[in-house]
Amino acid sequence: MAPKGPPGPIRPPDPQKAYRTGIGVVLALPIVIGVALSVLSPSHFRPLLGSSLGLALLALGVVLEALGVGAAWWVDRGTWSWSARRFASLGITALFVFPTLWILLVGPAFVVVALEPR
Repeated sequence: MAPKGPPGPIRPPDPQKAYRTGIGVVLALPIVIGVALSVLSPSHFRPLLGSSLGLALLALGVVLEALGVGAAWWVDRGTWSWSARRFASLGITALFVFPTLWILLVGPAFVVVALEPR
């Protein structure tokens, strides 16, 4: 019996679906890393949860994440060209996702240093 080949021609992925998946993964990254850090190292978030400065930083992270989701939705629903969507995706990542990651990863150290008695 001869080996079977693919059932039909191989089609490239749908760019719209690939864009939505990619931006969704990028926007979910801070949430996944935050949950993983809280499970693997519960003491990591204690400085953020134990002070008003830390809670303000966490609130800023939530606001940035919500703005990133809103911006991604706005770009996805607009009649933008693909090059403009790619450029907008870089902007969304730089403006909303990276600062949120910095808050999660470096925020506790910043709070400890900022609240250290002098």
